[in-house]
Amino acid sequence: METQLRDELTAFLKFGGMLWSVKDPHCGPILSDVAEGVAGDLAKYAARSKWAQKWLSKAVDVGELIPFALRLQPLLTAIYEHHISPAVAARTGLETEEPAHAGYGPLG
Repeated sequence: METQLRDELTAFLKFGGMLWSVKDPHCGPILSDVAEGVAGDLAKYAARSKWAQKWLSKAVDVGELIPFALRLQPLLTAIYEHHISPAVAARTGLETEEPAHAGYGPLG
């Protein structure tokens, strides 16, 4: 079970890294690079945890998770641009472009 889960998670993470690379050529390849190690660690944990085993076994169904990840992408981009990017720029002294406005959501 652990080997199969590790292999499936590795494929899922590498595929995610490849997709992410299209939008972000810096971070996407790094996900692909660490995919095997991350998948191995998760599979080891799942081998000891019934909850993790159940969740991760279902999570590797790429057909269900990719739409979820794509729905989250605008939110994660907004969080990065609003909260993380300015802090990185301030710490490193790099200039940044004005972040794109993500909107206010259903309440705004």
